[in-house]
Amino acid sequence: MINYQWNFNPLTCYTHQDGYTDVVMTVHWQFSGASGSLNESGSFVSQYNAQIIGTQNFTFSPDSGSFTPFNELTFDQVRGWVETAVGEERIAQMSASIAQQIQDQITPVIVNLPAPWVPTGSMV
Repeated sequence: MINYQWNFNPLTCYTHQDGYTDVVMTVHWQFSGASGSLNESGSFVSQYNAQIIGTQNFTFSPDSGSFTPFNELTFDQVRGWVETAVGEERIAQMSASIAQQIQDQITPVIVNLPAPWVPTGSMV
């Protein structure tokens, strides 16, 4: 089971634009996935993690009539902006990539092994 999660931080803003203050121009985002299981108390315990990071730029249109003051923005509102801009297809691709990264952690296809002539525990 993989739990996917968004994080949006920081938000880059114009201090003043078209008579408004703290106008969001760029959202820095992280889309992460954690694989794990539920423990005895029903809490999720993560065993493997992966993430994709990015930014999404926005253009402010004062004529849209939908400005939300910075201190009134909500996580769900910003998530809606980003998900709409990124699109369902890209989100599905990112989810698949995270799932593959986690699978590669569970069952690695590439590993670093110590050279056979180096004694175990020695520093070279």
